[in-house]
Amino acid sequence: MLSPITPTMLQAAQTKLTILKSKIDQLKVPGKQQDIYLQHYRAEQDALYRVSSSQDYIQVLIQINTNITEVESEAAQGNSYTLVATLQQEAQDWGDAHKWHDAYDQKGYQLDSGYLSLERGYGAVPYLYRRLASVGSAAYPEVKDTLLHLAMLEANFADPTPYNQVHATDKYLLTYYHLQDSLVFVVSMTEQAMRVYQNGQLIRSFLVTTGRYDRPSPPGLWSAGNHLTHVPFISYEAPGSPDYYDPIMVNYAVQFRADGYFFHDSWWRKDYGPGTQFPHQDSGKNKDASVGSHGCVNLPTNEMAWVYQQARAGTKFIIY
Repeated sequence: MLSPITPTMLQAAQTKLTILKSKIDQLKVPGKQQDIYLQHYRAEQDALYRVSSSQDYIQVLIQINTNITEVESEAAQGNSYTLVATLQQEAQDWGDAHKWHDAYDQKGYQLDSGYLSLERGYGAVPYLYRRLASVGSAAYPEVKDTLLHLAMLEANFADPTPYNQVHATDKYLLTYYHLQDSLVFVVSMTEQAMRVYQNGQLIRSFLVTTGRYDRPSPPGLWSAGNHLTHVPFISYEAPGSPDYYDPIMVNYAVQFRADGYFFHDSWWRKDYGPGTQFPHQDSGKNKDASVGSHGCVNLPTNEMAWVYQQARAGTKFIIY
């Protein structure tokens, strides 16, 4: 059954269209390219008038958001640092407007913290600055892709589709990365969910727990690396540090980024899904399960065993 469109959804899309038009008008070099963007703006404006369900609405919102990303990239004129600054501002604005209100500690947490500039160098913005310092302008596509992932997070947040069904933002990213004929693991950080696609078809879905607010899982397109079993995870931090944890044994782990990021089982957790990346009382009462990970993606042991078996070296992971 298709979900109906609501006035609030229409207003949100109109706001996005206003942002798109403003960014088009601010382009420094009017001309043919600006005219193309204006055509896209009018097309999405017309499409919005015709939507009759939430599914139609999400498709339009995806298109508006990707158009905004394209215009922002055009405005940056190939300057990677300008585009990172754009990412930082957009992530901050959206995050401030969309906070998870935590009943456990009565605090509000930005749902897109993975895209922010966080203390101690965490978040996408510091990571991208490090990449620019290392490889220079070669990192520009990576910056643009991260901005696109943020656009997909924003669109997906508005999608009422249950976590265990196909999501339009997943499909868009599969197409964008030309992965429709592959096995792909897609992680939605706002839903705290993983969906697995084989040749474009959804075959499995899991609830997960990603990185805590100040140590978020990194958004991006990643590849499966080292496969480890029965391995001790040892904290990089010294005892007494807020990031220190006692050595802990995991049963299955698949590395996806070289600097210590893994998909792995977390047998000490009872609860997974929305909000488990923030402070909470895990129903298993284990204190180590009372907040998200240090950036890894956690799954129950049986489900991680399946991921371990399926994710061959080079298998793609999309996190957004």
